[in-house]
Amino acid sequence: LSIYKSRVADLLRIATSGTGVLPAGALHPDLVNRLASEAAKSAQHVLNMCIRALDYCPPVGVNFGDYLRALVTADSDLVPYDDKGYRVAFIEAFRRRGIYPRDVRTLSVESLRWRGAIERGDNEYFEQIAEKLRSFVSKFNYFKDRREVFERAREIKGRLHEMIANELINAPRFEEITGLAFTPQCPLDDIKRGKGNKPVFEVHSLRPSRRIGPDGETLNQVIISITQQRNVPIDKDAPENGKKAARQEEVETFTFRGGCTLILDLNSLSLRYSIKKSINDDARLEQQREFRTGVDGASLRATYFGQLDQGTYDEPFALMHRGV
Repeated sequence: LSIYKSRVADLLRIATSGTGVLPAGALHPDLVNRLASEAAKSAQHVLNMCIRALDYCPPVGVNFGDYLRALVTADSDLVPYDDKGYRVAFIEAFRRRGIYPRDVRTLSVESLRWRGAIERGDNEYFEQIAEKLRSFVSKFNYFKDRREVFERAREIKGRLHEMIANELINAPRFEEITGLAFTPQCPLDDIKRGKGNKPVFEVHSLRPSRRIGPDGETLNQVIISITQQRNVPIDKDAPENGKKAARQEEVETFTFRGGCTLILDLNSLSLRYSIKKSINDDARLEQQREFRTGVDGASLRATYFGQLDQGTYDEPFALMHRGV
């Protein structure tokens, strides 16, 4: 509501001023229609911003802070000049609710935007990928149905997986940009591996995106999501990272996921953003361990109904989130 608050206030001020044409407080049908039109227009803008932001989120471990940064970045790319204050309104709404992204010092549009992807010299990896995806994107609108879209996308994902596994396998800088592990020399013992001792990864999704901004500028992009996983013990003090004990089925483990969203610009054949959740992020791993073991005492049940009191539940639905 804060986004179009000033417009609504002006209209209501006119309607309730009692100018003599209408009694004070009466709303003319034309004024009601205009009010509804302005509200619907602003609501549609907000909805479009929320949907666009999904492409700018990491593929795993998304939190509200990540979503706010994705929302600000996606809207800034398409609408450089936010004369209506949409982005500021979103930031203020998140701030009022105590939602602050990690690793961001100030809540401003400039600081919340995802950083530009890479240095100029590193783009050679992604220029090859973008060039090969160009023809796929150009034919995307001519596919007959959703099945053909799915099959063609799966085929392209397979080719991209093969390219990364074979041509970029010995590129440490590519690992750093994506936050994932591709080389056989990867020091993570608990990561899933395939042939040649290479870490297993998945090209989870690949989809083209073509957007037109209010000034007529067109964004031609391809959104690629790459994911990876580790099977780590819940107890971080398990001997030898839990490998020996895990074989004896004595240590409980859970799946720790990493992933990266690559946003490629097909106009310049460059990587626009690399939005990642590193597979080797110890801080994030420790947070997931604490959540699973209940070290901080918080659970989904406690979020809605408070802490347990002598093992009793006041709400039957809470049994689904009892955290035990």
